[in-house]
Amino acid sequence: MTWHDLTDFIWPTLETLKANNAQNEKDQHQPQWTGELREAQQEAERLITIEDDRLKAVEVKLQAVLNVAPIIITLVLALVTFITQKAQSYVAISVVLIVAGGAYVALQFLRAVFAAIDGIGRKQFLRLTIDDIHPQTNESPETYRLRILHAQLSCSTHNSKVTNDKVSQLALAHRAIKNALGMLLFLIVALGIVAIFNNLPRPT
Repeated sequence: MTWHDLTDFIWPTLETLKANNAQNEKDQHQPQWTGELREAQQEAERLITIEDDRLKAVEVKLQAVLNVAPIIITLVLALVTFITQKAQSYVAISVVLIVAGGAYVALQFLRAVFAAIDGIGRKQFLRLTIDDIHPQTNESPETYRLRILHAQLSCSTHNSKVTNDKVSQLALAHRAIKNALGMLLFLIVALGIVAIFNNLPRPT
């Protein structure tokens, strides 16, 4: 277990992409060049379409993460109610487990929401402009297609980086939710064990 794994258990953060992973990510977006300019331009258009579809899928998942926001509010209110009204009727170990565990779960859900908000925040995407599409003076058809191809690939490369940032935020949200679910499972088991021991017959 690394230091990053330990910090992720408390407050998940982005981990720097390793060199081999970065190369794999880059290779996935390399066009399948055929040597012909027209086919290369078609490949660039295909990459742009794939990137647009990937962006839509990521943003839908980020929106879904925001649905945990009401859970945070409910959990915090439940903790406040428990501490102020019902804690006295429970044994000390149960109170500690419920308060500490509930606070941790709320913190992880809060981290997931923050990551989702960062992910769906306003980002700059590039598209071809009218000036890009309009042929320039005395520009040959081949030069025009080459310029459009370069502009398309520049847009695709930039937009891919922006989408990757959104994917990273989605990964943070998923890690935080996994942390919260793991703690909930631990609380169920721990409180069950406490309840069993408390109900065991005491020797007289």
